[in-house]
Amino acid sequence: MSKRSGGIINYRCMDCTLNLDFRCALAISNNYEQADHVSLHEARRIKTTIHHFSHYHTLTRCKFSLLNTETDDFMYIFEKLWESDEFKCMACKQELHGTLTYTCIPCRFLLHESCVNDMPSQVLHSPFHPQHILLPRPIRKGSSFECSACGDDVEGISFYCNQCDVMLHVSCAKYKTRAIKHECHPHYLLQLDKSIMSEISCKACNKDCGDSFFSCIKCEFYIHVECIPLPPGAQHKRHLHPLMLVNPFAEDDSGVYYCDACETERNPEHHVYCCEECKYIAHIGCALSEVKH
Repeated sequence: MSKRSGGIINYRCMDCTLNLDFRCALAISNNYEQADHVSLHEARRIKTTIHHFSHYHTLTRCKFSLLNTETDDFMYIFEKLWESDEFKCMACKQELHGTLTYTCIPCRFLLHESCVNDMPSQVLHSPFHPQHILLPRPIRKGSSFECSACGDDVEGISFYCNQCDVMLHVSCAKYKTRAIKHECHPHYLLQLDKSIMSEISCKACNKDCGDSFFSCIKCEFYIHVECIPLPPGAQHKRHLHPLMLVNPFAEDDSGVYYCDACETERNPEHHVYCCEECKYIAHIGCALSEVKH
């Protein structure tokens, strides 16, 4: 911490040229103990700056939080600094409030620390472009491109296929889903949820698709799980008890969930077939592909 001309206190990074006015520093983190470096030993163990393939510049580790104050002065300063009132992770598109992040302030580039740690160096067999390997491609400040999966703008970081000129959000490239073949549509359908697409209508009932639905992105075909003719129950060849179609759920708080039929990771936001007696869980496609007749 140092003083600027005129006696106004500001925060200065001892390792680079970053300088922040006292009020702007508070807008980024209102944790006074953190500013006083109480956890000095922990800070020595954790890198506060990193070079990461997701961005052209050095990223700085900090805790992102917005001030809760009766006045709007600090929030106004923060919004003017970032020219935005929405602060979301460039990788997962989720909110950042109260989380550890890596950031490039001049570029307004923000990533959850967990997203930095979990970001792959390449994506194989993405459901939206399984033909080729997708590689990370940073996007410079001020530029944006359309995601080939969800259609929204991609900013900051993308996964890209140079052969096909296909660009995806990180979250879209890594999305966990399975394709099924169904008589309601001539092409394979992907099971999606509102984290990928929102405000779209079901082709069968014309109502909002909501939390979980099937989609053929090429044809812009979307249909509710409830509207597609699926059997309420199925007898799978590999399981003793009948499996019932159930709403999306997570059986525990591990954060990683698997299909017991194919033993690959499943998305807890998707409908599945489940055995109520022994909690055997299967993708819809897996459950219906090996049915006893």
